[in-house]
Amino acid sequence: MCVRLPVWEQSRPTGRTVRKEKAMHRTRALVTAAVATLVVAGTVVAADAASASDHDSDGRSGCRYGAGPVGTWNETVDPVGPPPPFVSLVQFHSDGTMVDAVSSTPLNPALAPLHPDGATSGLGSWTRDGDSFRFAFERFITSGGVNVIDQRIEGTMTVASDCMSTQGTAHVTFTRASDHSVLAQADVVTGGTRLMP
Repeated sequence: MCVRLPVWEQSRPTGRTVRKEKAMHRTRALVTAAVATLVVAGTVVAADAASASDHDSDGRSGCRYGAGPVGTWNETVDPVGPPPPFVSLVQFHSDGTMVDAVSSTPLNPALAPLHPDGATSGLGSWTRDGDSFRFAFERFITSGGVNVIDQRIEGTMTVASDCMSTQGTAHVTFTRASDHSVLAQADVVTGGTRLMP
């Protein structure tokens, strides 16, 4: 014989069901607390990062970009002697790498016999050296699409206190690609401004 219970007795939870529901409520509460903690922690980290962006690695303030070279610079390169000054775009990355692109192939008279007609972008690296920054990069100078000259530039630059201009010097060495013999060397003076949107 089957006895039918009233509806209110059918919906009454057993002891096991009550324990499951309590465990689910605890789990939901813990997950909610964990999510809230992550949101608060993320907000604090974002606020710290925003605050740190107004300071360089020495903790000095006053520069939106930090006192380092990270960013893109429009540099005027003035060789001591020929060729005449030319423009170079230099980009310093936060990981210590850099890229350089020149406006034209700088023609040193000693290179004329190799008929240079183009140059690749320069690739290199930089590092902090006290209040200044040391850098080195290399590019290939081509003739008819073939690398005939390797150019290495090593220098030092400082970023002004307003973080918007640079001054520097560099030593340039040109070597023959085929045998690495030195073709010419030159010193240059550089000065530039931060490229802004």
